[in-house]
Amino acid sequence: MSRRWRWALSTAAVLGVLRPEQISPVSGLSQIAAAIGQTLQAPLLGTALLWLMLAALFGQLCSWILGNSRLPFVIGLDRYLPPVFGELHPRFRTPWVSLLTQAAGGTLLALALSAGETLRGTYYLLVDMTALLVFLPFLYMFASGWRFGVRWPAACGLAVTSLAIALSLVPPPETRAVWLFETKLLGGCAAVLLAGYLNYRYARSLPAR
Repeated sequence: MSRRWRWALSTAAVLGVLRPEQISPVSGLSQIAAAIGQTLQAPLLGTALLWLMLAALFGQLCSWILGNSRLPFVIGLDRYLPPVFGELHPRFRTPWVSLLTQAAGGTLLALALSAGETLRGTYYLLVDMTALLVFLPFLYMFASGWRFGVRWPAACGLAVTSLAIALSLVPPPETRAVWLFETKLLGGCAAVLLAGYLNYRYARSLPAR
Protein backbone atom coordinates (compact mmCIF):
# COMPACT_ATOMS: atom_id res chain seq x y z
CA MET A 1 0.00 0.00 0.00
CA SER A 2 1.41 3.38 -0.99
CA ARG A 3 2.05 6.15 1.49
CA ARG A 4 -0.79 8.35 0.26
CA TRP A 5 -3.31 5.53 0.71
CA ARG A 6 -2.05 4.89 4.24
CA TRP A 7 -2.35 8.60 4.94
CA ALA A 8 -5.88 8.75 3.50
CA LEU A 9 -7.06 5.68 5.43
CA SER A 10 -5.55 6.85 8.71
CA THR A 11 -7.13 10.28 8.25
CA ALA A 12 -10.51 8.67 7.54
CA ALA A 13 -10.14 6.52 10.67
CA VAL A 14 -9.36 9.59 12.78
CA LEU A 15 -12.34 11.52 11.40
CA GLY A 16 -14.52 8.51 12.15
CA VAL A 17 -13.77 8.95 15.85
CA LEU A 18 -13.74 12.73 16.32
CA ARG A 19 -14.94 15.73 14.35
CA PRO A 20 -12.23 17.93 12.78
CA GLU A 21 -12.89 20.84 15.16
CA GLN A 22 -12.31 18.53 18.13
CA ILE A 23 -8.85 17.43 17.02
CA SER A 24 -5.85 19.43 18.18
CA PRO A 25 -2.84 19.52 15.83
CA VAL A 26 -0.60 19.35 18.91
CA SER A 27 -2.18 16.50 20.89
CA GLY A 28 -4.42 14.87 18.29
CA LEU A 29 -3.08 11.33 18.68
CA SER A 30 -3.62 11.26 22.43
CA GLN A 31 -7.13 12.66 21.93
CA ILE A 32 -7.95 9.90 19.47
CA ALA A 33 -6.59 7.21 21.79
CA ALA A 34 -8.58 8.61 24.73
CA ALA A 35 -11.77 8.71 22.65
CA ILE A 36 -11.30 5.14 21.41
CA GLY A 37 -10.49 3.98 24.94
CA GLN A 38 -13.65 5.59 26.24
CA THR A 39 -15.71 3.92 23.51
CA LEU A 40 -14.14 0.53 24.19
CA GLN A 41 -14.25 1.08 27.96
CA ALA A 42 -10.46 0.82 28.10
CA PRO A 43 -9.31 4.10 29.70
CA LEU A 44 -5.69 2.94 29.90
CA LEU A 45 -5.44 2.91 26.10
CA GLY A 46 -4.72 6.64 25.98
CA THR A 47 -2.04 6.32 28.66
CA ALA A 48 -0.41 3.40 26.85
CA LEU A 49 -0.30 5.35 23.58
CA LEU A 50 1.16 8.34 25.40
CA TRP A 51 4.07 6.24 26.66
CA LEU A 52 4.60 4.80 23.18
CA MET A 53 4.64 8.33 21.74
CA LEU A 54 7.19 9.40 24.36
CA ALA A 55 9.41 6.44 23.45
CA ALA A 56 9.11 7.25 19.74
CA LEU A 57 9.88 10.93 20.31
CA PHE A 58 12.88 10.02 22.45
CA GLY A 59 14.20 7.84 19.63
CA GLN A 60 13.62 10.61 17.08
CA LEU A 61 15.38 13.12 19.32
CA CYS A 62 18.38 10.83 19.77
CA SER A 63 18.66 10.15 16.04
CA TRP A 64 18.27 13.86 15.30
CA ILE A 65 20.99 14.83 17.75
CA LEU A 66 23.34 12.05 16.64
CA GLY A 67 22.87 12.84 12.95
CA ASN A 68 22.51 16.59 12.73
CA SER A 69 25.08 17.43 15.37
CA ARG A 70 27.69 15.85 13.11
CA LEU A 71 26.74 17.77 9.98
CA PRO A 72 28.56 20.99 10.99
CA PHE A 73 31.40 18.77 12.24
CA VAL A 74 31.80 17.10 8.83
CA ILE A 75 31.43 20.42 7.02
CA GLY A 76 34.08 21.84 9.34
CA LEU A 77 36.40 18.98 8.39
CA ASP A 78 35.99 20.03 4.75
CA ARG A 79 36.69 23.65 5.79
CA TYR A 80 33.37 24.93 4.42
CA LEU A 81 32.66 26.01 7.99
CA PRO A 82 35.38 27.44 10.24
CA PRO A 83 37.86 24.65 11.09
CA VAL A 84 36.93 24.81 14.78
CA PHE A 85 33.70 22.97 13.92
CA GLY A 86 35.82 19.98 12.92
CA GLU A 87 37.44 19.64 16.32
CA LEU A 88 36.66 16.84 18.77
CA HIS A 89 36.59 17.18 22.53
CA PRO A 90 39.98 15.95 23.83
CA ARG A 91 38.37 13.78 26.52
CA PHE A 92 34.94 12.72 25.26
CA ARG A 93 35.76 12.66 21.51
CA THR A 94 32.51 14.42 20.63
CA PRO A 95 31.96 17.33 18.19
CA TRP A 96 31.54 19.74 21.09
CA VAL A 97 31.73 22.98 19.10
CA SER A 98 29.02 21.77 16.73
CA LEU A 99 26.82 20.62 19.63
CA LEU A 100 27.19 23.81 21.66
CA THR A 101 26.68 26.07 18.64
CA GLN A 102 23.48 24.31 17.62
CA ALA A 103 22.25 24.23 21.23
CA ALA A 104 22.87 27.96 21.66
CA GLY A 105 21.31 28.86 18.32
CA GLY A 106 18.27 26.65 18.89
CA THR A 107 17.77 27.99 22.41
CA LEU A 108 17.97 31.62 21.30
CA LEU A 109 15.57 30.97 18.43
CA ALA A 110 13.09 29.18 20.70
CA LEU A 111 13.25 31.97 23.30
CA ALA A 112 12.75 34.65 20.65
CA LEU A 113 9.78 32.85 19.11
CA SER A 114 8.15 32.09 22.47
CA ALA A 115 8.20 35.72 23.67
CA GLY A 116 4.60 36.79 24.17
CA GLU A 117 3.25 33.46 22.90
CA THR A 118 1.61 30.44 24.45
CA LEU A 119 3.21 27.02 24.13
CA ARG A 120 0.80 26.18 21.33
CA GLY A 121 1.52 29.47 19.57
CA THR A 122 5.25 28.78 19.75
CA TYR A 123 4.67 25.32 18.30
CA TYR A 124 2.69 26.82 15.40
CA LEU A 125 5.48 29.32 14.79
CA LEU A 126 8.12 26.60 14.60
CA VAL A 127 5.96 24.47 12.28
CA ASP A 128 5.19 27.41 9.98
CA MET A 129 8.81 28.53 9.90
CA THR A 130 9.93 25.00 9.05
CA ALA A 131 7.37 24.82 6.25
CA LEU A 132 8.52 28.13 4.79
CA LEU A 133 12.19 27.19 4.85
CA VAL A 134 11.50 23.75 3.39
CA PHE A 135 9.35 25.01 0.52
CA LEU A 136 11.51 27.96 -0.56
CA PRO A 137 14.05 25.74 -2.40
CA PHE A 138 11.15 24.11 -4.26
CA LEU A 139 10.29 27.51 -5.76
CA TYR A 140 13.80 27.68 -7.17
CA MET A 141 13.62 24.10 -8.42
CA PHE A 142 10.29 24.55 -10.22
CA ALA A 143 11.38 27.91 -11.62
CA SER A 144 14.42 26.14 -13.09
CA GLY A 145 12.09 23.60 -14.69
CA TRP A 146 10.13 26.43 -16.30
CA ARG A 147 13.34 27.93 -17.65
CA PHE A 148 14.41 24.63 -19.23
CA GLY A 149 11.10 24.13 -21.01
CA VAL A 150 9.21 21.83 -18.63
CA ARG A 151 6.43 24.37 -18.42
CA TRP A 152 3.30 22.52 -17.30
CA PRO A 153 4.82 20.46 -14.43
CA ALA A 154 6.80 23.50 -13.34
CA ALA A 155 3.68 25.68 -13.30
CA CYS A 156 1.77 23.11 -11.21
CA GLY A 157 4.69 22.80 -8.80
CA LEU A 158 5.03 26.57 -8.47
CA ALA A 159 1.30 26.97 -7.83
CA VAL A 160 1.14 24.26 -5.14
CA THR A 161 4.35 25.43 -3.46
CA SER A 162 3.22 29.07 -3.48
CA LEU A 163 -0.10 28.05 -1.94
CA ALA A 164 1.69 26.07 0.79
CA ILE A 165 3.91 29.07 1.58
CA ALA A 166 0.90 31.41 1.66
CA LEU A 167 -0.98 29.10 4.03
CA SER A 168 2.07 28.93 6.28
CA LEU A 169 1.80 32.70 6.73
CA VAL A 170 -1.76 32.45 8.09
CA PRO A 171 -1.69 32.75 11.91
CA PRO A 172 -3.75 30.37 14.06
CA PRO A 173 -7.12 31.64 15.35
CA GLU A 174 -5.94 32.06 18.96
CA THR A 175 -3.05 34.38 18.00
CA ARG A 176 -2.98 37.36 20.35
CA ALA A 177 -1.15 39.78 18.05
CA VAL A 178 -1.06 38.96 14.35
CA TRP A 179 1.67 41.48 13.60
CA LEU A 180 3.93 39.97 16.28
CA PHE A 181 3.31 36.45 14.97
CA GLU A 182 4.17 37.47 11.40
CA THR A 183 7.19 39.50 12.50
CA LYS A 184 8.67 36.59 14.43
CA LEU A 185 7.84 34.13 11.65
CA LEU A 186 9.45 36.19 8.89
CA GLY A 187 12.27 37.35 11.16
CA GLY A 188 13.14 33.78 12.12
CA CYS A 189 13.19 32.72 8.46
CA ALA A 190 15.33 35.74 7.58
CA ALA A 191 17.81 34.89 10.36
CA VAL A 192 18.19 31.31 9.13
CA LEU A 193 18.57 32.43 5.51
CA LEU A 194 21.11 35.07 6.53
CA ALA A 195 23.15 32.45 8.38
CA GLY A 196 23.10 30.26 5.28
CA TYR A 197 24.12 33.17 3.06
CA LEU A 198 27.02 34.13 5.33
CA ASN A 199 28.23 30.54 5.34
CA TYR A 200 27.97 30.49 1.54
CA ARG A 201 30.08 33.64 1.31
CA TYR A 202 32.62 32.12 3.68
CA ALA A 203 32.86 28.95 1.58
CA ARG A 204 33.20 31.01 -1.62
CA SER A 205 36.09 32.95 -0.10
CA LEU A 206 38.13 29.78 0.39
CA PRO A 207 40.82 28.94 -2.18
CA ALA A 208 39.84 26.40 -4.81
CA ARG A 209 40.82 22.81 -4.03
